[in-house]
Amino acid sequence: MRNFSPSTTDAVDEVLTGSVTTHFVMPTFSAPALPAGVSAALPGTLNRIFALIAKMKLASAMTDAIATDLGIVGAEDDPSTHPVPKFTAEAEQGATCQCVRLKFFKYGHMGVYIESRRGTGAWEFLAIDTESPYEDERPLLVAATPEVREYRMRFWDKGTPNGDWTDVVKVTVSP
Repeated sequence: MRNFSPSTTDAVDEVLTGSVTTHFVMPTFSAPALPAGVSAALPGTLNRIFALIAKMKLASAMTDAIATDLGIVGAEDDPSTHPVPKFTAEAEQGATCQCVRLKFFKYGHMGVYIESRRGTGAWEFLAIDTESPYEDERPLLVAATPEVREYRMRFWDKGTPNGDWTDVVKVTVSP
């Protein structure tokens, strides 16, 4: 993998600025054979490891000393160090429209309360979401006319929005 990435970059440079007069063939990646005695892992290995660790932590015989020895205890994330959710907004082409994907971190809170504003309109409630990402698939206000959408979030816990609003993030959505 380490050798393949630079060779791909070199190939792209050659296609863009090279002087070869024949058709260029991009390099192909061939994974090396596994070492003797090693078998391929099934997909989802990391999820299975995390599930095993979660079960181990809940076991009645698990102590802090054992968990520390196993290296499965880390520093707790203090929610008070995150006064607002963290999020990104990115336009992407959907099946029937250009949509906005909001990826967020809720830092131990139940969810996020999302508001949006389009054009010169007022802020409007968009969603309460407990799992990232959220997809804004609303149609354009004026068909075939690009629009700027603004987003902001705050935490949502036990049926109530709380905390400060995030900074506003703007995304242009096109037809």
